Amino acid sequence: MVHNFSKSINSNILISVVIPTFNAQERLSLLLKSLENQSNKNFEVIVVDDGSTDQTSNAVTQLIESYSVPLHYYYLDNTDIFGTGIARNHGAKHARGRILLFLDQDCVAKKNLIQKHIDHHNSKDIILGYYSGYSYDFSSHDFMELKNYVHNNRPVSTIKEFRDPLFLDDQSSDAWKCFISAHFSIKTDIFCKYYFDESFTQWGCEDIDLGYRIYKGGSGIHFVKECIVYNSSNEPIISKIKFRSLSESLSNLYQKHQAENIKLYCYERFYNTPLKYRSSLQLIFKNNKFDVISSQTKIIINKNRHSLIMLGPDLMDIYSTIEDITSLITSVHFDVGIIKKLRKSILTDFINIFHVLIKVLRDKKININLDDIRKQGFLIGTRIIGPKLLILDFYNLCNVQCLFCSIFTPLKNKKTKYTPPAIDLPLAQQILDQAYEMGVETIRISSEGEPLLSPEALPILQHIADKDFNLELLTNGTLLKKEHLVPLSKISRVSILVNFSAAKKSTYHSIYGGAADNYDLVLKSLSMLIRLQKTKFNKSFVINTTYIITKLNYHEISDYILIVKNLGVDHVYFKFALPHQEGSEILVSAEEIPQLKNELINAESQAVKRSLGTNINNLLRDIDNKRYKTTKDTLGLDPYQPSKHCYNGWFFGRINSSGDYYICCRGTVPVNNVKKVSFKNIYFSKRMNVILAEGAAGIDQKKKMWSKCNFCYHLKTNTDTRKWIDNK
Repeated sequence: MVHNFSKSINSNILISVVIPTFNAQERLSLLLKSLENQSNKNFEVIVVDDGSTDQTSNAVTQLIESYSVPLHYYYLDNTDIFGTGIARNHGAKHARGRILLFLDQDCVAKKNLIQKHIDHHNSKDIILGYYSGYSYDFSSHDFMELKNYVHNNRPVSTIKEFRDPLFLDDQSSDAWKCFISAHFSIKTDIFCKYYFDESFTQWGCEDIDLGYRIYKGGSGIHFVKECIVYNSSNEPIISKIKFRSLSESLSNLYQKHQAENIKLYCYERFYNTPLKYRSSLQLIFKNNKFDVISSQTKIIINKNRHSLIMLGPDLMDIYSTIEDITSLITSVHFDVGIIKKLRKSILTDFINIFHVLIKVLRDKKININLDDIRKQGFLIGTRIIGPKLLILDFYNLCNVQCLFCSIFTPLKNKKTKYTPPAIDLPLAQQILDQAYEMGVETIRISSEGEPLLSPEALPILQHIADKDFNLELLTNGTLLKKEHLVPLSKISRVSILVNFSAAKKSTYHSIYGGAADNYDLVLKSLSMLIRLQKTKFNKSFVINTTYIITKLNYHEISDYILIVKNLGVDHVYFKFALPHQEGSEILVSAEEIPQLKNELINAESQAVKRSLGTNINNLLRDIDNKRYKTTKDTLGLDPYQPSKHCYNGWFFGRINSSGDYYICCRGTVPVNNVKKVSFKNIYFSKRMNVILAEGAAGIDQKKKMWSKCNFCYHLKTNTDTRKWIDNK
């Protein structure tokens, strides 16, 4: 049933203001008064009551005769449905103006509102006006403050609304996503081509549907901040009841249009809603339609396109949803605490699904909190993802013979022989693919020889670049070619460490041997890398050298500082030679230590002046602490100590040229061989469980497994991890 009350009108009306209302007598009255105060009076007001049961009808009809502009009141008996679209259409069908201005009952019009819409319609067909105070995040207007503005002309300030940044861009291709019917104007003839779809009888989406159809029809939608209304309601934009209704509307919206951008909008609208209103509800897409299910997994997307996902045991059920929303986010933070509650029978499947999800996210360049996931798993006692760093020693020959090398030194009585290739290309690629989905972040290429000597070096580097791993490349610098620079230029984070332990050419050849031009080739390689570094403005590309200190080169460290700084090297790592027992003759002797110390002090002064990073102060501290000793494996100055506990396997792994997987770069604790068992299966094996448990409990060097752990390259990692555990 429709009831109509109206006052005779001027046939030359320019704007028709259409206001749907339901049980909001006081706020509606304030809106009508604010419209009476308009500077331009060439408009009419059409109030369409959507089934109110309060005194709205009496309040409006009593105003009709005395109202300063034509006022019409229509009553629709829509008490059983959400009929704002129906109400707005009804008002539009009875409008006489050439422009339709739609306002919600919670609006209070700024005094120049009508004039501003008229002015902008000289050049625009559709205007989305500013709705001050309409937001999840910002405070709303005080109702009494707005009453004072309307009745007493007291000033009122503008409060941000949720679309505020969009008003900086007059016309956005995504305007339809923010097409809010609470305040917009449109040429009447254009609106009559579309109308609101009256099949939307749940809260939400009837305005988005209209905006989308207008956008598809090619009409421009403009954001105009000069057209301002104030939100007079202090009720939240959304509630649990409204959200249930919105969920159905989103499903209907997709079913109507079945377009990919609508699908993404549905996810965006759903997951941008604060969790306190969504509770356990999740939106899933199956069989080309949306369903709302109750889930223990919780997904939050904030306005900065960051997502928090608290995983539940039903990851399989909502996996497709997470995959679908990847285009809406740039980063994701996973809470994996549910792992500790999962039965062993489903844990493996859960982790496998999670790895597939990691691959999808990494493929789409979405940042993941991998470090935090690794630590969460560590605290729970369950490996969820792989180690942070994986060393891949895929080759086992070298083109130089460093005196301090434990494998190829000419000082050894018994020469080491290898038959290349150690790890072939298909196996290397399989390892990298598994590492990628397991969340390994950094690949270190070092080898038990020179990695760039391998014919597989280039395709392996290309594979690392394709997966966008971080890369640490350890090389002697003699074999770098221009073709190697191509994959290096594509990797986001590169750290290159060149083994270069001499300032003078003669000293270089006394230490390294090899081809006569190797010294010059190293300098050329460093120059090539530094030129490449200068082109990678938005990526991390660090070039370091390592200088192994022996009695042959300790006297020219200061000269070396000048050479590498002039080249453009970022950092130099100095190390004392720790060779095989046959190589004791090249170690710095106790008598030479004072001279070495003076050289290091001078070199550090040179480095500081030239802003070159070094670790010289650490070496000086080791000298002062008189850590010069003989051990079972080494002779010389040993800066390393045994570790009481080993947590290294959680964060580090090494695959040597024979395919053996270790949790230590020294190869002291073997797990299995990747030529027999896949890297992923090794990492999540029972054998790894035993090793990690024993390492955490405390290293027992009487056991064969730990017998060679007389000093630890990862002492800092283990010590810091222990402190972190104690603090937790």
